[in-house]
Amino acid sequence: MSNYSALGLKPTRPLDEGWQQAIIKKIEPSESKFNNDISVKITYEVDGRELSMFMHGKYRKENGAITGAGSAFAILDLFDALGIIGVKSDGSLDIEELNKFNSTPKNKPNVWVYVYRTQGNDGRVYIRVYKRIAPINASKRLLVNIEKSFQRDIQSGFVKVAPDFTQDVPVEDDEEVEDEAPF
Repeated sequence: MSNYSALGLKPTRPLDEGWQQAIIKKIEPSESKFNNDISVKITYEVDGRELSMFMHGKYRKENGAITGAGSAFAILDLFDALGIIGVKSDGSLDIEELNKFNSTPKNKPNVWVYVYRTQGNDGRVYIRVYKRIAPINASKRLLVNIEKSFQRDIQSGFVKVAPDFTQDVPVEDDEEVEDEAPF
């Protein structure tokens, strides 16, 4: 017996792993329990399911001045994929621009996301979206390069994928994690 059958429901179909078209619906500032320069909560839809994830990052700085994207690159790439300028010149979020994006209706995919399964410390399997998100009009070359980056992040331990499971995987929101990519 499962929780679904206890409620008289059919289990949800697991999301396919790999590239999926998604709709980024909302981007909001987020608090981070880590010492990050930039943090956002992203609400997105994949295959008719609304999910959320958190992205955090630190800029590379020298004498207080931003000299590189650092681990904030994933957020900057997300904004670029959506065609919005989501940060001010001081590196803070541009709330006005995010509010404009959030108030615009979205009814068709606007990005490509790479879906994978990970296993939490509690042993449960979660659906995750890889931090590198591509524009909906991305070239095949960009998507292949992101897949290679995903594989490198697995090998280096930055991404932990779940072992193969044969049972259905419930779709659950991403948990908050620190993003410390080696790029």
